[in-house]
Amino acid sequence: MLILVADDNNDGRQLLVDIISSMGHNILEAANGVDALVLAQTQLPDLIILDVSMPGMSGFDVCAQLKSDEKTQQIPI
Repeated sequence: MLILVADDNNDGRQLLVDIISSMGHNILEAANGVDALVLAQTQLPDLIILDVSMPGMSGFDVCAQLKSDEKTQQIPI
């Protein structure tokens, strides 16, 4: 399973990455909303863990754009 972890807090993001990767999943990482959106649209992860408060674009904005795109609307967030 490919999981996108998007969080501008490095420590929080790393904690999630460590836990998820120890379960054997592949990880994509984004430190802001814009990068999260690009990775989600190009890599089509199976699951997205998305922080709400991020620089550039909030998690709510990323979520809205992903859910309005036919290609990404079925990805659980």
